[in-house]
Amino acid sequence: MLFLRIFKWFANLVMKPWYTIVNRADTDGVLHFMNYGFQGDESLELADTDEDERYPIQLYHRTASAVDLSGKRLLEVGCGRGGGLSYVHRYLKPAESTGVDLNPDAIAFCSATYPEIDFRVMDAQHLDFEAESFDAVLNVESSHRYPDFRQFADEAFRVLVPGGHFLYTDFRYSHYAAGVEEALRDTGFEVVDNSTINTQVLRALSDDADRRVALISRYLPRMLRGAGREFAGTPGTGLYRSFERGRRIYYCMTLRKPE
Repeated sequence: MLFLRIFKWFANLVMKPWYTIVNRADTDGVLHFMNYGFQGDESLELADTDEDERYPIQLYHRTASAVDLSGKRLLEVGCGRGGGLSYVHRYLKPAESTGVDLNPDAIAFCSATYPEIDFRVMDAQHLDFEAESFDAVLNVESSHRYPDFRQFADEAFRVLVPGGHFLYTDFRYSHYAAGVEEALRDTGFEVVDNSTINTQVLRALSDDADRRVALISRYLPRMLRGAGREFAGTPGTGLYRSFERGRRIYYCMTLRKPE
């Protein structure tokens, strides 16, 4: 456990600059998602304005549509650039949507771009909300960067109402993946569904590769483009191959806080 915490600390130290670089490089405000995407057997019907970011949207839909969110109070932890929460708010119709992220640049972008949603700078491991404040908590491809996943799970459990749902998707190296479900069960969550979605994520990364490479070429200097492609998971990168070979497991989970 100590080794895992040290590994996560080091990984965060390496990866954190990339999130800052991406947030500051997008001077045109065209990047609303920072996830690897999802492509199942069917495609969503989307408005024309959402089509360019179809694959990241579909990952949000796959995760958030597992329960009926209409009329509910929704919290997204690790909201990033805010596009996913905007999609959920517009299409799945929660009554109230709140997004939190540790990156102040991302939150500034979110607040300016989506004024209908409440965005706040906040640590996922120390959520500044009263107990039982939300009907659902959403977390998409963010928790692998948290130093203490169990503390985050405890916080998600605490802020949910009894009977509320935790809608969760992320990846881990295969030898750590089982520990995620174990930690969530130990927290008190009931596992409603746990699916492995490597195939669908790889399909999305392949289908979305041209757009991702074009954005990298547009916004990053030449010396950073190789690292940018690795960060984006484009085909042929080590990250892409790790999903392809099963070294990393991408899962999508629906969990419930008992009543």
